Amino acid sequence: MKSLLTPEEMYDLDSYLIKNIGIPESSLMESAALSSVNIITNLYQSKKKILVLCGTGNNGGDGLAIARHLNTSQKVDFAIYGDKEKFNTLIKNNYEVNKRFGVNEIDIDNINFDDYDLIIDAILGIGSNGILKGKLKDLVNNVNSSSATKISIDIPTGLNPKNGIVEEDCIMSSHTITMYAYKTGLFLNSGKDYVGEVHLVDLGVPNHVINRHSSIKLFTDSVVIKKFNNSSKFDYGKLLIIAGSSEMPGAGCLASNSAISSGAGLVYLVSSGKDNNLYSEVIPISDDKFSDYINGKEDTITYIQKVDSVIIGPGLGKNNYTESLISFILRRYSESSIIVDADALNYINIDKIYSKNIVLSPHIVEFSRIIRKDVKEIIKDLPKYVKEAAEKMNVNIILKGPTTIISDGEDVIFVINGIPNMATAGSGDVLTGILGAYLHFNLFKTKLENIANSVYLHNEAAIIASSKKNTLIASDIYKAVQCLK
Repeated sequence: MKSLLTPEEMYDLDSYLIKNIGIPESSLMESAALSSVNIITNLYQSKKKILVLCGTGNNGGDGLAIARHLNTSQKVDFAIYGDKEKFNTLIKNNYEVNKRFGVNEIDIDNINFDDYDLIIDAILGIGSNGILKGKLKDLVNNVNSSSATKISIDIPTGLNPKNGIVEEDCIMSSHTITMYAYKTGLFLNSGKDYVGEVHLVDLGVPNHVINRHSSIKLFTDSVVIKKFNNSSKFDYGKLLIIAGSSEMPGAGCLASNSAISSGAGLVYLVSSGKDNNLYSEVIPISDDKFSDYINGKEDTITYIQKVDSVIIGPGLGKNNYTESLISFILRRYSESSIIVDADALNYINIDKIYSKNIVLSPHIVEFSRIIRKDVKEIIKDLPKYVKEAAEKMNVNIILKGPTTIISDGEDVIFVINGIPNMATAGSGDVLTGILGAYLHFNLFKTKLENIANSVYLHNEAAIIASSKKNTLIASDIYKAVQCLK
């Protein structure tokens, strides 16, 4: 896994490198500029004219150094947004070097954006809250209206570097070049819509140093279930799914088909609804028969007394029966991995302490209801709220979204390979099926990583399915799960 940095963590790392390691700030800025120039020239070797927009802070200092290095082989103009009197000594020196080297400065109020093929955004960086005012708002609108390619340094101007919120306007970048580690705001909320392709520059800082300053990890490497010659279906897990109803039969079908497609050995579906698309490999159990089992009247389904994983919630509806089911499952299958999703989440109480074998998989509205906070408040600091809720309830939480955030109350993991096409009915039901198939396998050292692996594979399956289709439906995803390697 890789590390992610909040703006605060980035500043702490910078300070550590300068004060404790002894790397001069000027060297860090020069390294950032040279690394950025290498990426820019590899991407765009034939741009006729380049404009570098620089602020008065360190991001602007990076921009000034970038302009100087690009000017040796390209036609470059730079412009300063803000009061030059605010330059610190390092940035002022970069500015004066540019002037001595003859790099052309133009007035920020007199730019003809149509003159440029490439615009480099080094205006605000991670020191801002992303809110644009006055002339800066007009400048961003002019940049976006230009046909020039846009590259942002560290973070697009207008994007909150911590939470990825765009208040009004933001530079729509084709590429973002970021230093040391990915910043959280690049992948949260609106971030992924504005950053384009993200390029990471490590500047020679060892991973173990970056890791010490990071509270959030990025999941990057997936593993699929491997089946061995000397094995049978009994070696690959027994999964009980309680999902679907006469009003929503498809939810149970999607979760079950996904689980069997993921490699689960045996999948049992308890449902009061019937979907003709249910794979014949899934073993159905009638709702009435399961009710008798709950009440101790049915001894013919003893084969589900012990299962490796349980899924409960998709398509059950909000009613007294669902409430009684979730109570029974949490009590009866306390030794199994339990995935609580969709309608069953209505009966999870933020004030109750549960067990680490439980995984909650809400989307943002469901999560808001669980923790009893407004969505507008939660999105300001998604990792914090997920971690706090997981710690308080003693569970694992998967907050589904453009970037999925996972926490067990101690650690936080981002999974960022989700795609927009996954915003379709039933996609979450497919994820629960994958989770049910995978969670009892210790493919990684921690349960949290095993959860992240399932989320990552869900996204990868969607990518495979989308490669041949313009639109995606949930059943496309579980069919593509069978192709994962």
